[in-house]
Amino acid sequence: MFYTGNYLGKSDKREYINNLSVMEYFVAQKIKEAWGKEPCNHPHIEKEYYSGAFLINYVCTRCGKEFTIAEKLEMDQTRVKDKNKTGIPA
Repeated sequence: MFYTGNYLGKSDKREYINNLSVMEYFVAQKIKEAWGKEPCNHPHIEKEYYSGAFLINYVCTRCGKEFTIAEKLEMDQTRVKDKNKTGIPA
């Protein structure tokens, strides 16, 4: 099943594998190039894959920045703590 997202002002395909939203490596690289050095709060992180195989990394769907598993877990924990402090999702 494919989802046609609006990356970079044009349609690229986003794939769902076993109900897990994933982003293809080259799409992430295009987003990263187009985003530049602007700040990003990384609102949505997806598993990254290349040629049908999952990579170890995760990637931000907004800016294309790659994260290791440890970085993603740390980010998730920080968001949970922030949500618990304020009651507002990060």
